[in-house]
Amino acid sequence: MAKKIVFLVAFAAALLSAQTPAKPTARLFGDAEALRENPTYSSAILRHVTPEEELREEEAALAIRTGQPRFRMLGRVANAALSAGKVERARELAQEALDSVPKLGGGNVVFENGYPVSRDGDAVFYGHLVLGRIALLNDDVETAKKELLLAGTAFGSPMLDSFGPNMSLARELLLRSERDTVLKFLAECRRFWKMGGETLDWWTAEISSGEMPTFGVVQLTL
Repeated sequence: MAKKIVFLVAFAAALLSAQTPAKPTARLFGDAEALRENPTYSSAILRHVTPEEELREEEAALAIRTGQPRFRMLGRVANAALSAGKVERARELAQEALDSVPKLGGGNVVFENGYPVSRDGDAVFYGHLVLGRIALLNDDVETAKKELLLAGTAFGSPMLDSFGPNMSLARELLLRSERDTVLKFLAECRRFWKMGGETLDWWTAEISSGEMPTFGVVQLTL
């Protein structure tokens, strides 16, 4: 009887192990503890500047650009503005990014170094991400959920394909127990973040079991 019990326990453990993805190698660079205390995933922390200083630099660079070069910066500057507490400026830039997609992005897939990418991916992703985070500031959870899923529909881009999605809005929704929406978002991200499949598997497993993943520095930059 005892041998049978030991066998069943071992069998159950083996089955559980086979169903749980292996935890990926940590991709944290710099001060991991500081990153965990950075819930908005502001890239300023990596540059050792304040969000306000980063925004001033980004705004100065944006001011001298027009056309495609400006378009490609809009999402990044919108995110920097929100991190610096400039909510209306963030909203303005995020909306400009989304409004500019038909004219300057157009959803056209191009090839860079032999790989298909879309030049409008960052604008779509960060435009919706910022609008979703602003919605949460007003306790509008339903709009925030909608914006997160719209962010996930973005075409890839060199940055999204390599470093993956910014998880700040997803994290904030998880804190509000919106697990199903975040899991749908992660499923969408598999389309462009193919090299992050292992990480997405682990995050999905953690969230499904009720845990909060430690989203790494790969989400901090745009």
